Amino acid sequence: MTNDTTELPNLLDTGNGYTVCYRGRYLYSRYNPSKNAVQLATGTPLLPGSLVVCPSPLLGYGLAELISLLPDDCHILAFETNSQLFEFSLVYDRAKLFSHPAVTYVYMQNPQSIIQLVDTLPGYPFRRALRLDLSGGGSLDQDAYDSLFFLIQDSVSRVWKNQITLIRIGRLFARNIFRNMRQLDSAIPLSHLKTHKAVCIAGAGPSLDSSLQWITAHREKLFVLAVDTAALTLASAGITCDAVVLVESQYWIEWAFHNSCTRGIPLIADISSRPQAITASGSPVSFFMTRYTRAVFLDRLQDCIRIQGEPLPVFDPAGSVGLTALSLAAYVSQPDAPLVTCGLDFSWKNGYSHSKDSSPVRYRMRTSNRLHPLTTPPATVTGQTRRVAAKNGIQVFSDAGLLSYAEQCAYLVRSLGRIILDIGATGIDNGIPVASLQEAGLLVSSWKEPRGSGRPEEIVTNEEGRGEQGKQDAIQRFLQEEEDSLRTLRGLLTGEIHCDNWEEAIRAGLQGKEYLYLHFPDALRGIRLDGDFLKRIRIEIEFFLKSIRIAQTV
Repeated sequence: MTNDTTELPNLLDTGNGYTVCYRGRYLYSRYNPSKNAVQLATGTPLLPGSLVVCPSPLLGYGLAELISLLPDDCHILAFETNSQLFEFSLVYDRAKLFSHPAVTYVYMQNPQSIIQLVDTLPGYPFRRALRLDLSGGGSLDQDAYDSLFFLIQDSVSRVWKNQITLIRIGRLFARNIFRNMRQLDSAIPLSHLKTHKAVCIAGAGPSLDSSLQWITAHREKLFVLAVDTAALTLASAGITCDAVVLVESQYWIEWAFHNSCTRGIPLIADISSRPQAITASGSPVSFFMTRYTRAVFLDRLQDCIRIQGEPLPVFDPAGSVGLTALSLAAYVSQPDAPLVTCGLDFSWKNGYSHSKDSSPVRYRMRTSNRLHPLTTPPATVTGQTRRVAAKNGIQVFSDAGLLSYAEQCAYLVRSLGRIILDIGATGIDNGIPVASLQEAGLLVSSWKEPRGSGRPEEIVTNEEGRGEQGKQDAIQRFLQEEEDSLRTLRGLLTGEIHCDNWEEAIRAGLQGKEYLYLHFPDALRGIRLDGDFLKRIRIEIEFFLKSIRIAQTV
């Protein structure tokens, strides 16, 4: 964020109100300072559920009008990235507007903290974010304000995208978590996979095909981390991965493991990923957790699970296995080791939507017939597919979801602060600096590994606690307590268990068991005690009791 001690903000009286001069620039009009701000505030339609974002509000012109027009379920978030302007705005006599209940005004030092802040604002979750620049202060640090507003928009939209995802497969996430718990006793800590080498993140996009020779040429210097659907492509080229990443929870991902190409290769799996795919891989597994929603259940799970005495690593949801692999690469590598990506295209050209030998392409070849020939557009092509310009200037296909992943990738790259290069010949701009194969080769070749093996010696040899009984007991105890509490809740709902304060007992029974209702379309309304809600809860109890019983059968 910006600070310039060479000049202080100057308050000037124009005769029609005060303006601010800073760094040789007037941040309001020199003739009628409040006019534009008031017109913008009164002329902008405010829809219900809006988060109104006001960068650098300075003297607060327009805020009073905004507050008077603000619907009940809206809120105003004002923030400043310059400490001098922030302190200056608090001593002006209109600063009392910043303490209004409908306004939150903060000095923003850490961009990432804006996401946590939005989650705590009155009116959350919001339906949309609306930006109103009520002063010229935002132009002093335009890139920072643009980046912050993008994070706010992404945070707001992600709530609803996640809710749609939870409605579709939220129940599956929870079921997979319970069923994967029986594999925890044989799991290895993710820290055991840490490496001193440069890491190559192999996505399954079409550009992986043009990167295979480069990976082969520099194989000895690389830790190859492949996404699930890219493992077959690498194996067909004679490249054995160092680890494979699995995050998919649905059945179709099993196709990526219906082959011995991953057998024996360490699998890094989300705890909510498909249990049958983990089994089909025939590999030692390291688990991590993606916090796919805010839930006490996930907090309890995180506190319970220990793998050889180590806590379960937790990552923010990325939506894309490629972005998750990028975060994992930063986790397992040394802080200054280079990262090289390929196959993170988020787009495709005419023909295959993935690399040629990937599992989606092989599936298409197996299932093609006269009615559905290979020339038929793949399932990934939807009505929202459109042509966009790729990194090399050619036209490629993409859609709203993939474009969103590319934007998230760009933000992730900035937040990691690592040396990352992209050698993919095609694909849209994903925020990763593009490098030629020669440049990437020089970078990897010049990387001097610390003395020792490819993985830190102290981690490889740390086998304490493998198969420890205490860990199994803690997991079995968690499952048994969960089963007992679900049976109690079922008894309360069916009348088998009588209670003086029935409603309070039901609410207490549902606390920390969000998996019972997170996939309901009306889940954002929270726990309710009407008949419709409780009938659905009663059905879900039976479903999860079965999942817990399966998990207890080790």
